[in-house]
Amino acid sequence: MQIKTLLLTTLFSMNLSVVVNSEESQTKFTGDVAQDVKMMLKEGVNVAEIFGPPTVNSRLLELTTRFKAAIAKNPIKFQEAMTAKAKDSSFQVESTIFGLSKAEREEMLQLLKDTKPSSFIEDTLTIKVSSARISFHGATKIPLINSVEFDLKNNTVFLDGYDLKFKKEINVTNSDNGLKSAWRGYKWRFEYPEDFDLSLADLSSLTLTGYTLVLAVLEESGKTYVSLEGRSYEEGVELVKYKIQFTLK
Repeated sequence: MQIKTLLLTTLFSMNLSVVVNSEESQTKFTGDVAQDVKMMLKEGVNVAEIFGPPTVNSRLLELTTRFKAAIAKNPIKFQEAMTAKAKDSSFQVESTIFGLSKAEREEMLQLLKDTKPSSFIEDTLTIKVSSARISFHGATKIPLINSVEFDLKNNTVFLDGYDLKFKKEINVTNSDNGLKSAWRGYKWRFEYPEDFDLSLADLSSLTLTGYTLVLAVLEESGKTYVSLEGRSYEEGVELVKYKIQFTLK
């Protein structure tokens, strides 16, 4: 079984993703996605601040290493536990499966939230806006963004050869997350198979394609935040994996 593939379940099974609060944030959105996208993406030359790799924390490295080693030692038992958890949220997973105590798992989650980029790299790009489309041009350090195009009429985004459908609005009302700011925005996604339940999959033969774009405003700085993420597996083998994050000054 491919351990890399198995580790995909981590974000789902342990809730490592940011928890979104449903309360209203202070960012004023119109509710019209096309209008809000135009508000966040200003026409003309923009400076992108690209997130560098995260700062390495020795304690986080220790915990994640033990976590991965525990999964690698007994991947079938781990998958069975995650399947049971997906079916019944009250199911208690043995701590030995994670290789960490409950307190250590909570510590790892908090350290992941506290992780910050070690540096930022600047790039210059041009945004072109029309009544129906928004496109990006001239980026040299993040050339992938040059392929991105918003179709405002159909509320879709073209990324890396895929048409991403509008998924949802996201509203984070506190700074207890990786961006260290409350933020609000929109998410588009392409996934095949659709509505795929990873926790129930045979990970050794997993075939999965997922591309995601998040566009948001960070309340603390007022900057526009963009996240591009691609992931593809064929018969359990990782083919594509990237996540690019940047803000626009």
